[in-house]
Amino acid sequence: MVAQFFWYFVFVQSILGGEICYHPYGCFDDNQPYDRPLARLPESPDKINTVFTLYTRKAKNLLLHPLFKKTASSVNFNPNLTTVFITHGYIESIKEWYVQMFIDELLKYEDMNVVFVDWSGGSGFPYHQAYGNVRLVGAQLSYLIENIRNDTGINWQKLHLIGFSIGSHLVGYAGRFLRLKGLLVPRITVLDPAAPLYEYQHTDTRIDPTDAEFVDVIHTDTNTLLVLGFGAEQQMGHLDFYPNGGYYQKGCEKLDISVTQYLVCSHYRSIRYFMESINSQYCYYEAYPCKSYEDFKAEKCSCPTEGCPVMGYHAKKPKTPLSTRYYLETRSEFPFC
Repeated sequence: MVAQFFWYFVFVQSILGGEICYHPYGCFDDNQPYDRPLARLPESPDKINTVFTLYTRKAKNLLLHPLFKKTASSVNFNPNLTTVFITHGYIESIKEWYVQMFIDELLKYEDMNVVFVDWSGGSGFPYHQAYGNVRLVGAQLSYLIENIRNDTGINWQKLHLIGFSIGSHLVGYAGRFLRLKGLLVPRITVLDPAAPLYEYQHTDTRIDPTDAEFVDVIHTDTNTLLVLGFGAEQQMGHLDFYPNGGYYQKGCEKLDISVTQYLVCSHYRSIRYFMESINSQYCYYEAYPCKSYEDFKAEKCSCPTEGCPVMGYHAKKPKTPLSTRYYLETRSEFPFC
């Protein structure tokens, strides 16, 4: 009886419409297209406690706040530099193993404004609550970018948003909110975008090509008939890269890693490939447009007239984007290229 009551409660909650508002970020409801089973509305900004931390070659750990209109000038934000926003995935935070490495690689390449978005107060279990919280944090990020633009200014053509896993959809929301205000983000990069509750859903609920002038996607842990991956197989950008077919990355089959590492190895390879691409001087992840991975392995694919695109930090939007997938091979260990 208790179990029956529980599932009845869940069912009723899932069909009842709701709305919640958080000034000045706006209102959020669970009507279509956000009416996914068990999906929740965003928790409050106080609960999520999003932290925006700025790093440059001259300073680090400088805090920005989306509600403080002079937040950029208070930390001597340099509007002439490239500005990159990075965010993490599910059940993660700024303390993840890759965060400082990621920031260091970017600052090694050039002096820039690197802002890490830590929403760990809202990224935890259960997943369907994190799904709801992504919407609010995306709004917070868009609001912060607007404040910086209005305060010190920002080199808009050098603005770049990067998201991993469920954070991919977070930066997509930020791009969408800005686009609705007439501001189109130049580039969004998503690293193995999360599949659960997002794949093959309405474009308003996930990252898609309209969220930025250029959206590039790296798929490394997609679903197959034999393995359930964390990442989405669906094409979601202008350039969708599928290294090693996009579903099982070389080197992740080693038996000397833990079960946890085994399960997430391919998922995190998207980060490793991207980080390696930033300062690589001798090797580029050149990818070929192909109908399938099988065709790619059979060498049935060739580069377009303007050449094959490269995956990673130095990816460029092709002059004539093709509605196809781009395949490439990697090595099984670092250097992967």
